[in-house]
Amino acid sequence: MKGLYRWAFKSRFRTGAYGWRGSALAGKRLKEAVGEITVVAKSDPVLAGEGIVSLLERLWPALQGIDTSSGALGRVVHRTLGELIPILIAAPADVAARSAWLERLFQAVMDDGVQYLAPVEDRWGEIAVYPELMEEYAERLRGMIQRVWAEEPAGGYVVGTTICLSCLLETGRYDDLIELLAGARVRWWHWHCFGVEALARREMWDAAIAYAEGCREPYGNDDRGIDRFCEDVLIKSGRPEEAYYRYGLRTVTGSTYLSIYRETLSRRSRNQKG
Repeated sequence: MKGLYRWAFKSRFRTGAYGWRGSALAGKRLKEAVGEITVVAKSDPVLAGEGIVSLLERLWPALQGIDTSSGALGRVVHRTLGELIPILIAAPADVAARSAWLERLFQAVMDDGVQYLAPVEDRWGEIAVYPELMEEYAERLRGMIQRVWAEEPAGGYVVGTTICLSCLLETGRYDDLIELLAGARVRWWHWHCFGVEALARREMWDAAIAYAEGCREPYGNDDRGIDRFCEDVLIKSGRPEEAYYRYGLRTVTGSTYLSIYRETLSRRSRNQKG
């Protein structure tokens, strides 16, 4: 089927396909692409994985001309990846096929002008599936990250940093992961959440929370994201009441006081059951 099937979305995601005001149309086309891939996945999940890679490597070339100042397109892309990444992970591709996919995705990440593919980077270890592929990308990037963090000004950045962190996490190289993060002179939550997860997977619950708390101001991080992570760690450790009292009130969202109150009650009830 792979050699015969022609993806409809490809003609809609060619280089420069959308102009400055093309956000709404691009969002519609992304929804259509997800629908097409989802249908194919039911009968040929490997072909669906190939389709996902083809779509992702076309995102930046096709969308680069769109005004993204409202953030609407970024949200659509993020939602699209949230639907497609699990399909890509689950596709029963062999090592050679998945390695080829990763090479194409890696080039797409390198070329990505606005980090549309950040969610792909964050879950690279899961997408790699095979431990040898995780090891390959961890080692491909680790030395460069160490050098930049040691020699460049604080805040020095390597494209693909979370690819390396994700692979170290998924291969269980927790000590190497924590050691690498120790070299970062800025405690950016988007990086250090991998370290927190490594400690949590070891069931070092209090150490994980302390590590997360150390990522708050003055680093300009996502405090609500930290709160949610710490709340989840406490729930997993069998301390739902503590999770509620320490973090529950800070993690709820809502457009009105009533909706916030209802979500607070709902979350507390779930935590008590957990």
